Amino acid sequence: MRKKIIALFSFFILIFSISFSAYAATPTQQIEYLSDGSYIVTEIVSEPSDYSLFSTTQTKSKTSTYYNAANEKIWAVTVTGTFSYGNGTSTCLSASCSTSLYSNSWSVGNKKASKSGNTAKASATGVRYTNGHAVQSITRTVTLTCSATGNFS
Repeated sequence: MRKKIIALFSFFILIFSISFSAYAATPTQQIEYLSDGSYIVTEIVSEPSDYSLFSTTQTKSKTSTYYNAANEKIWAVTVTGTFSYGNGTSTCLSASCSTSLYSNSWSVGNKKASKSGNTAKASATGVRYTNGHAVQSITRTVTLTCSATGNFS
């Protein structure tokens, strides 16, 4: 009887630890340096998850933020994807694109989002203006992929 109580207690502790970890935001960050001194910071952030016995549904966002050589945040593009994975498969259920603008001398447009298989993609183009003329254009595509075991990249 005592072994059954200990086993039951251990089971509940395991369930609670899984539930709490599902709601933790877990950022993963990469930095890409460009030749002109500017750089792009890309990170993945988890959203709350729904777990079941045989598969998992999870929403994640991956954002690439462009900084100029003076370390000023300029603009960002974000792909948000909802994925179902488990039982040896992974599928992207939805994908969306959003942008953020932090500089008055830039604009962001040409937003696109797509999904295919286990991948969500978003792209946008940032354009810098000087005296009303476009002098620089950067198109950034952000790809979010989910493996069958729930690893995101």
